[in-house]
Amino acid sequence: MKENFKAKVYLSKSGKGRVKYSEDQFLSLSNREMFKVFPGDEVVCQKIPGSKAKIKEVLKRNTKELTGIIKKYKGKTFLTSLDKSFHLDILLEGKNLKNLKTNDICEVKITSQPSLKYKPKAKPIKTLKSNDVFEEAFIFATNGTELSTEWSKTVINECKKISKEISKEDIETRRDYRSLNFVTIDGSNAKDFDDAVYAEELSDGFRLYVAIADVSAYVTKDSQLDKEAFSRATSVYFEKKVIPMLPELISNQLCSLRPNEDKLVLTCEIYLDNRGEIKDFEFFNSVICSKNRLTYDEVEKFYQKGQTALLDDAVNNLHVLKKIHSLRRKIREDRKAIDFYLPEYRPVGKDNKIIKFKATSHLLANEVIEESMILANICAAKLTKKLKRPIPFRHHDNPDFNELEKLKEFLKARGLRKSMSESNPRKKLYDWLKEINQKEKSFSLIYQILRSMKLAVYSGKESNHFALGLDEYCHFTSPIRRYSDLVTHRVIKSIIEKKGGHYSQDEIDTIAAVCSEKDREAEKIVRESSKYLSCKCAEQHIGKEYTGEIVSVLEFGVFMHIHELNIEGFCHVKNLKRSPYYVHDAIAHSLTSANNNNIYALGDMLKIKIKSVETSRKRIDLRVKN
Repeated sequence: MKENFKAKVYLSKSGKGRVKYSEDQFLSLSNREMFKVFPGDEVVCQKIPGSKAKIKEVLKRNTKELTGIIKKYKGKTFLTSLDKSFHLDILLEGKNLKNLKTNDICEVKITSQPSLKYKPKAKPIKTLKSNDVFEEAFIFATNGTELSTEWSKTVINECKKISKEISKEDIETRRDYRSLNFVTIDGSNAKDFDDAVYAEELSDGFRLYVAIADVSAYVTKDSQLDKEAFSRATSVYFEKKVIPMLPELISNQLCSLRPNEDKLVLTCEIYLDNRGEIKDFEFFNSVICSKNRLTYDEVEKFYQKGQTALLDDAVNNLHVLKKIHSLRRKIREDRKAIDFYLPEYRPVGKDNKIIKFKATSHLLANEVIEESMILANICAAKLTKKLKRPIPFRHHDNPDFNELEKLKEFLKARGLRKSMSESNPRKKLYDWLKEINQKEKSFSLIYQILRSMKLAVYSGKESNHFALGLDEYCHFTSPIRRYSDLVTHRVIKSIIEKKGGHYSQDEIDTIAAVCSEKDREAEKIVRESSKYLSCKCAEQHIGKEYTGEIVSVLEFGVFMHIHELNIEGFCHVKNLKRSPYYVHDAIAHSLTSANNNNIYALGDMLKIKIKSVETSRKRIDLRVKN
């Protein structure tokens, strides 16, 4: 007797239907079976030979509404879901379909579920497409996620009860540093200024103040506002839009260290010797008044050309910050810390079209602030670790030995010889990166080295950071936009105020896991937005020829970075130079044709053509020019 069982329908990354049969086994569904259902539907299946299943009955339909992109074909209007887990196009019915245009983003209500006989049908609810390509990218990326720009009534009401004035008592119980020339240095579009810095040179070294917005003074543990912040765990930054971890009243107003406004802060005062080493540090509650809101571009212009309208006190502050940075960079180099300064690309728009992506420069001004923040983070980790107070440490594990060995063989084949016998993995990677930067312009090799390393995560127990070369590290400097930092603030305040309020180890383990997960989700969603904009860019250049650099090699093709546009596309093996088949070498990161006449390897530069673009699937197809 053939066995029946209940299951939920899934769609794999490769686009194949499947159902869960047991704890460790999935059964596949044929394309014919997948015509009957949407992913997420609950069904009764029959197990059939060959690790397959057949749908006998649909118990519950779990898709009622859907958002997708409008397609027109032979006089009919279809919707292709933005959610990659949906495989069927949906036929639209109803009035005013003529008003819907190809590539409009539309929200629909399902009126007829899929079956073998009929396509699924739906009626349009509303068109989400705007006249802003960046808004389209945002909608595209966030559809089907839990991200929201809205706040519950409970959270809004809690915010309304927060006093917008700093009381006399608040000031009296804190160190008053409003006379010091603190400045904020951020991007030109930033509104949530959570750190301000002030530095002065001493006879035997330096004193650095890193003042961080005291979010914990406004967001109390276990409040509804706190619970909402935890559920989000991080602010998510898109082009021209932010989904904040905290409501704007908190993030952009009460806690933001805006110039010429008194603000409550948690300050880390750090004493450095003449070599830049930490001699001593102290955390305390204080109140400051930032004297200047500076941008990275403004500070960079000052550092490179001496151009500024700032007063002498501010100028002196910037000079001392630069001296500290120079000393700390030397210390970083001595311990072979690995820099993650990869090119970042920002879309360039004109007339609501994406023309290209422009590489952003990593400025000295960015590094100056970065070193100050790293110093404060180190001190926070040292304090909590010494007192054995659990916090969500920032943990970056050592690379896998086998991955390093594969990488070594690959780099040897590319002519890199430094540190091949070196046993210290960080020094090995450091030297390889340095040699690549000296010998080659190819960033594909740099990417390959960085891919060999593990991802940094939050951990309640492990505190070492491989890339930075530190025995303890945490995030402390961004409590407006990272929940991990807010938790660390609360723990440090419980230490300096000698009060309760610290977290149990179990609580911290949970917080660390959630923050790590939300970090990855946010990164993925932002990438989806960027992919959409890349496709919109490629749409403007179909049929044109460019130079492409191979940045990843798979069995069935290569991913390529188009240098003139700074976007990435995929070239399937069928669009390489013709060959019966290609052999994939995973260690050499190459594809070799059957007759050995054509070899495509990581870092190769090729003349390519943009063949086609499918924005709804975030596909840019390339063809190698013969």
